[in-house]
Amino acid sequence: IETWAFNVGGAALPLKVFDPAAPTPAPTARPTLAPTPAQTLAPTPAPTPRPTLAPTPAPTLAPTPTPTVAPTPVSTPTPRPTVAPTPVPTQAPPAPVPTAAPTPAPFSRYVPASGFSNTIGYGLVDATAAGSQVLGRQLTDGTRFAAFPQGQMKCEGLWTAGARGAGVTVAVIDSGIQTTHSDLASNVWVNSAEKNGVSGRDDDGNGFIDDVNGWNTILQSGAIQDDNGHGTHVAGTIAALDNGVGVLGVAPQSKVVAIKVVGADGSGTLSAFISGIDYAVKSGAKVLNMSLGGGQGSAIEDQALSAAAKAGVVLAMASGNDALLSPDSPALYASRYGLAVGAVNSSGALASFSNRSGFTSMGYVTAPGVDIVSTYLNGQYARMSGTSMASPHVAGLAALLWSARPTLTAAEVEAAIYQTATRR
Repeated sequence: IETWAFNVGGAALPLKVFDPAAPTPAPTARPTLAPTPAQTLAPTPAPTPRPTLAPTPAPTLAPTPTPTVAPTPVSTPTPRPTVAPTPVPTQAPPAPVPTAAPTPAPFSRYVPASGFSNTIGYGLVDATAAGSQVLGRQLTDGTRFAAFPQGQMKCEGLWTAGARGAGVTVAVIDSGIQTTHSDLASNVWVNSAEKNGVSGRDDDGNGFIDDVNGWNTILQSGAIQDDNGHGTHVAGTIAALDNGVGVLGVAPQSKVVAIKVVGADGSGTLSAFISGIDYAVKSGAKVLNMSLGGGQGSAIEDQALSAAAKAGVVLAMASGNDALLSPDSPALYASRYGLAVGAVNSSGALASFSNRSGFTSMGYVTAPGVDIVSTYLNGQYARMSGTSMASPHVAGLAALLWSARPTLTAAEVEAAIYQTATRR
């Protein structure tokens, strides 16, 4: 089994209380990564590099040669002086070689729109504009949150329209979630059949024993507590409570289901990731956030993500932190389904570490991903940077749109997000 790992954001600086008015402390630089800053950007805190996943080489098959039929030699009949020569019977042509059925085109739901850029894709997400599109009426954004990432992506228009993520579950495929964090606890998804059932028994018959708040695909158990911090930080960006303390999630009434596919060191296996996608769909999650990845993908990864997309879920995928010209896996599949997410700073400029959108049109958007404060281990808060921090902003936006109009399809949610994004 090939091992792989994902970016665990930037340096985690635990904070006991988040004070929006306090000056932003300079993040600790990681000595192993020195991203080249773009000319137009102020130096951006470097995220932890994500090891790449070596792709599994697809076996090449030599084409099967079509068998040829040697022609049957025709003998010349012996002439008879008084009898006309017997005509030579004609030989039936060889039976046609059966042709294989054409390979069906890979599943795709992405429909290109105008304005795609090879650096920032469709640009910075605009929640108010996306909400206006799906509701068919003009929403108005406010200024109360202008100094925060939620204000940068204009969430207030949807919030005031009553859309806050209620009824939508978002799967956090990551390092787990600290379910007891005071800013998250009541928004953690609960499997009531397992919570109220018998320990050690699959009470709901879904094939997973004691999956009360999610599933650990490493241990194949319900032990989903975060021992790294990355998953808890991502979960807070999506669903931190609107309780007047700490931080506020993009979709503060949504639920987050914890799917632990990596350990304390931020690494895991491809098989654990694939199993996590499968569980996310079976759990009923409408949005899958994947702030992890690396490499150029594989057939098995494509199959799992395609199956999830066909099941009707929105896929939000971090583009990667290696300053590449295009996203790595799994975000590279946004050319067919899902959304690849790059990171911008508070000024809206693409972060120097963020993988660009590339020259192939895809559902690539940007979201805040530099110096993002969110929930962390031990009930704390931390400031982190990376496309891992940008992706959950988009996952939260998808939850807002679905709560605003539950009849939308996943394709319509994704299209509303990238069609209304702004190039700045």
